Amino acid sequence: MGNAPSALAQFLNPIPREFSAESFVPGQKIVHRLAVHIFPHDGVYAIPQGRESQMDQVTLQGAQPCRWFSVSRVNEPGRWTMNAATVLKVQKKSSLILSAKNFSTPLGFDCGEYFDLLRKGGLKTYRYSGLGVAYRDGKILRVINVLDLETYLRGVVPSEVPISWSLETLKAQAVAARTYAVTSVLMNLQNLSRAYDVVDTVQDQVYAGVSDLADSTDFAIQQTRQQILRDRRDQPIIAYFSADSGGHTEAPENVWGRSLEYLVAKPEVYTQDPIQPHWIAERSANRLGAPITALRILKRTPAQRVAEIEITYGRKKRSVKMSGPEFARRFQLRSPWFDVQVRGAVLVFNGRGFGHGVGMSQWGAKAYADMGWSFEQILKFYFSANLGL
Repeated sequence: MGNAPSALAQFLNPIPREFSAESFVPGQKIVHRLAVHIFPHDGVYAIPQGRESQMDQVTLQGAQPCRWFSVSRVNEPGRWTMNAATVLKVQKKSSLILSAKNFSTPLGFDCGEYFDLLRKGGLKTYRYSGLGVAYRDGKILRVINVLDLETYLRGVVPSEVPISWSLETLKAQAVAARTYAVTSVLMNLQNLSRAYDVVDTVQDQVYAGVSDLADSTDFAIQQTRQQILRDRRDQPIIAYFSADSGGHTEAPENVWGRSLEYLVAKPEVYTQDPIQPHWIAERSANRLGAPITALRILKRTPAQRVAEIEITYGRKKRSVKMSGPEFARRFQLRSPWFDVQVRGAVLVFNGRGFGHGVGMSQWGAKAYADMGWSFEQILKFYFSANLGL
């Protein structure tokens, strides 16, 4: 037993009223902490980290022996708070195997400067700063990283775009990522059943902890510190982005069924394509448990992505309809922008783009920066929103 270490001080104190969702007003600075789901990675949350071979156990290794303390879930940024300013236990060693069966209640841990999660099956080990929370979810062990927003971004930006890209591209990515994170925190505050704000994969935005920090992305984050995108009511927007729009962005209502005034489908015009937009893919025609005999595209979006497709399969020629985005996920295609042919037991796809295409195209942002655009101009093109604190 003993006093809580100073590294925990910011998590012991109540969050200032001006940082809470209830008191958010236009023009106010938002400096949040947030909770990131970092273990395990399953079928939904496995890209790019890879699916865990064992989801009930992971090895924790700290910069120093970790201190453990009681935590509780709250509807405030960061999701978790300490129940008391006393440490429950101090590990004798810096390494410890965490197992779901040993967690009857959630526990927080502080391992000093950093902690590593050593994952089985040859999967990459990631390093994290900030605090950790571990708890049992059925037979699964879940680990959450609780940290401040700007430190979180240091692990996001170099994971989302190459660190060698121009400063203006990196700034645009930093602002988009910051805005997405802030909005995720605000939108999820009243959902007490959820123990975290974002996941560390492409399901939200890729976060690799402090494993791959870079001076270029750190500088871009510093240069845009606290800047986010706001709608005409001065509220943070949902700053969607994807790898490559293929030359034309998509409207969110054609992907998720919800329109947003600041996200409008539009063509991109470059002096030259930043990436080869076309791709070819082949897939087995036996994806549905019976041979697919025909594929018919029923509807396309104005941006020419597949909105609905009809699949005919089996000897009885049964058919099923599916949305373009769902079909692209099921068949692991780069995007729902494609044409397709059935050639015997093989489906041949010719497509464009990479990702859903809504909001900022990362390769498109690079192309515009290479043309001399500032990060403000890039963001203004992709989002009908205002940039500010």
